[in-house]
Amino acid sequence: MKSVFQIFLMSFWALFCALGCSSTFEPGAGGTYKVRIPISDRAGHYHLETVTLTSVTNLSSLSGSVVNLRVNGQTQEHLQSNGMKQVWITNMGTVPTAHFIKSGDVYIPADHETSVMTTLVYQFEQIKSFYDKYNGNSGLSFPRTALLNMRRVISDGTNREARNNVEYVAGLDFFVIQPYDQDLMPIPTNGGILAHEWWHSAFEAKRKFYAETRENALGNTQTNRLICRNYYQYSGLNEGIADYFGYAYSGHTFFGADSLNSAYISNRDLSDPKSLTDEGADTDEAGVCKAKDEGYSLGAGIGHFLYVLSEDWGIDEATKAAFNFLNMYMRLYNTDVDKTFIGLKRILPLFFENHPPSAALCEKIQKLTSIPEAYSGFCLKLSDSKPLEGKNK
Repeated sequence: MKSVFQIFLMSFWALFCALGCSSTFEPGAGGTYKVRIPISDRAGHYHLETVTLTSVTNLSSLSGSVVNLRVNGQTQEHLQSNGMKQVWITNMGTVPTAHFIKSGDVYIPADHETSVMTTLVYQFEQIKSFYDKYNGNSGLSFPRTALLNMRRVISDGTNREARNNVEYVAGLDFFVIQPYDQDLMPIPTNGGILAHEWWHSAFEAKRKFYAETRENALGNTQTNRLICRNYYQYSGLNEGIADYFGYAYSGHTFFGADSLNSAYISNRDLSDPKSLTDEGADTDEAGVCKAKDEGYSLGAGIGHFLYVLSEDWGIDEATKAAFNFLNMYMRLYNTDVDKTFIGLKRILPLFFENHPPSAALCEKIQKLTSIPEAYSGFCLKLSDSKPLEGKNK
């Protein structure tokens, strides 16, 4: 069964097949390449557009200063007894070979894989530029590495193979994109999903000490419980702000639905009202951290919270607030991760340090949480505000 993406391209490719594939890839002015690829507009519609790749130095391998690709490798995943995942690469794959048809000074992908890879590189160029506006790439090394069509074998007794997902693997500093077999837009062409994952790399660049903190933490239950609860919140913030950045970059509040079925990403539309809560992870009797959903419920609430800010302030100001929050939160987390619980009451006001909310915005955001004085110092208590009924799953 052909994907929507493939059907969309087939009619276009047919127009150029008679031209023949180009064997030489000469850059245009300034060492750039013009390519014809499908691009999503901010209304969620895909169009074939001629765009310029500004970072590519070798069009055959699509390598350059922003991202280098490798294809058809394999990772192995093992779930450890403490609930943590261990992931390692068993095969790095190979450098890709792209095929193009040349029409004038424009290179047109000659096959589906080349179209996907070219769109992936273009999206990463645009995402880097988006983050550059806010100094959001500080601490990242370039070119980034993206492992495309990476088979992921999960060793849990089934040796099943994961598909239709993308993730930033912090320990490896790679983007890993699994094979895609759904009938929607391929994940590597979905700018919202890629911008979401890019946030995870920016988030990790600000704080790389968590694993060492867990390894060196005192073994008493109270310390483990604090680390567990704080890490659940850390994970939720990471996911929620990543969802916001997927929206801020793409303009789609439910960008994941372009590539993944709704059951897989339920409750992730940023415009859908959600409540904020500190409830979530805790330790079991053995002191092992058990986060009920790795922070996704809290993340859904945080994503909607930032969406509400962007509706009031505009995307640019809300994005600035998210990056300003990141710097302050990481300093706080580094200090208190194993000392005290860093609840929402302490961190939500950090979003307003450089842009205090209006009375109208206060009324909206106070309805998102039942936590007393969650916006202390910025919003007066509204006695008639009723907390929004939680819709998180």
